[in-house]
Amino acid sequence: MLISSFCCRAMYSNVSKSKGNFNTDLFIYFIFFSPPAGYLVINGITVHNNNKKKQNIYIVPMRRRDMHRRFLWRKKAVEYLFAIFCFLTFQILFGLVVMRNSTPCVGNLAVRDNTTAANTVSGPSSHEYRIFVFAYARPEGLRKTLNSLLESDYSKAPVGSLTLEVFVDFRKHESLQMQQKQSGILQFLRTFNWPYGQYKIHRRLTNVGLRISIMEAWQPTSDREVAAFFEDDVVVSPYWFSWVYDALAHYAPVGAQGAIETESRFIGFALFRPIFDELSRRRVHVKNDYAPFLLQQPCSWGAVYLPGPWRRFRELFEKDKNRDPTVKRPEGALTPVSNSWKYNSSWKKYLIYYMCLNGWYMMYPNLPEKLVLSTSLLLPGEHPTPPKKLFLLDVLRKEHLEKDCVKESLSKFTNMKGMQVYDLMFDKARTVDDLMPKADEA
Repeated sequence: MLISSFCCRAMYSNVSKSKGNFNTDLFIYFIFFSPPAGYLVINGITVHNNNKKKQNIYIVPMRRRDMHRRFLWRKKAVEYLFAIFCFLTFQILFGLVVMRNSTPCVGNLAVRDNTTAANTVSGPSSHEYRIFVFAYARPEGLRKTLNSLLESDYSKAPVGSLTLEVFVDFRKHESLQMQQKQSGILQFLRTFNWPYGQYKIHRRLTNVGLRISIMEAWQPTSDREVAAFFEDDVVVSPYWFSWVYDALAHYAPVGAQGAIETESRFIGFALFRPIFDELSRRRVHVKNDYAPFLLQQPCSWGAVYLPGPWRRFRELFEKDKNRDPTVKRPEGALTPVSNSWKYNSSWKKYLIYYMCLNGWYMMYPNLPEKLVLSTSLLLPGEHPTPPKKLFLLDVLRKEHLEKDCVKESLSKFTNMKGMQVYDLMFDKARTVDDLMPKADEA
């Protein structure tokens, strides 16, 4: 409905009273609306003032029978305003229904900033930190994940610089058990307090799965922003951030231009270190005096990714998300187990493929006594659960620091060019240049 109004005051006055003329104040109101109904039309106005005392004004008035009811339009205006209100209310309700049943999208349930601007300390030489947690139907696992993050040491970070965002995927079915689980998750999230920066809750309006949830979560807003990814059955060491903070300072610092400076094919830091390689299906052990090492594999049980490589990953994924990425290996060579994973439910399968295709690699910690900075609780979920004895490791805690070898390993940051390098199948390589695919690979 299109409604417009125009009010015009036509005034003719200032005629000499000494000549017997008179003053005239004429108010003319116009109301136009579509579809056509009552509206004022002026056929013509002619005024002659040439000392002949002649004034002619011709007006076709609004549709009203009684000329004395000159303000009938006000009553009509109230009716029109009420009609507009009803129309807009209908539009809003209709829009909400469409949104609820439209393509997958994210709704913000809550955004809280528990720091004050006066206490926030951040500059162009500082990293910006975002922590993402992905939840679905494991309320107890999510509780353990968030509590472990809450109890971590963030003393090295600028005050208020850590943003925590929780993404809750919508349920696949309407069973009572599923509804109770998701209700419990949302209730817990609304009461959870994050004192280290902004805290955001995102709830999907339709089910999209973990692949899309992760791929749509992070679109880096700056070149000094890093993001930590955790699923809702991962717990972290209290010292995970302290190690990441120091590792970033050594291997991916923020330069003078306000952007992270590092090797172009280096994509981030893993927090878990496997003792069993899931791609080659064998036990692995790195002997390097408990220093970090480089591996051509992503980590899904706790990792921190860099903005530039993640942007490239998202671009490649958008182009190939509807096809099955399969890693090619030389004839007779062992192929990665990831080739058998379902591509429409695994974001990790895509990153494995692109790491092999582009020679990308990550840094992994190598702590004594098989300690890690994050680990999975291996709770039942949407994907098959691997054997706990092969993957469930202890996270580093305060009591472990009583041993000197453990404490020293946390600060052992050797030159990246001298680190041990392992390829996609966890075979040792001479340098990171050997990670580039051969002509018959990828």
